[in-house]
Amino acid sequence: MPMVGAEAMTLQKLVEPIFTAHGFDMVVSFILLTERSLVAIFNVVFDKSVPEESEKASQCYEALVDAMMSNGYKLYRAGLQGMPKMREDSSVFWDVATQIKKALDPQDIIARGRYIAPLDKTDQS
Repeated sequence: MPMVGAEAMTLQKLVEPIFTAHGFDMVVSFILLTERSLVAIFNVVFDKSVPEESEKASQCYEALVDAMMSNGYKLYRAGLQGMPKMREDSSVFWDVATQIKKALDPQDIIARGRYIAPLDKTDQS
């Protein structure tokens, strides 16, 4: 996002109700990416050993990603759960990334499921 305080506040106001609705505290870090841009990293903090918390965290993550992407915020880092959403709008980048992944890692061993859609195991060409 642009390094403008109002933009950071707009994003916080967008996501804070989502955290609250799912029972989580909003944990955010703003990182200076360039002299003109910021990255906001939101963390959903929960106890993985509690199945109910894991499910709530998953639902919160989905809602956060949907809200941010529908408001024009692209994901900087995404968990495996967010990867398919990054590819929803096909682009030349993702098409080329998929071609490179298939050429260099045809069995999808390295960084499985990250940054490109999982490969069809029947397609080993």
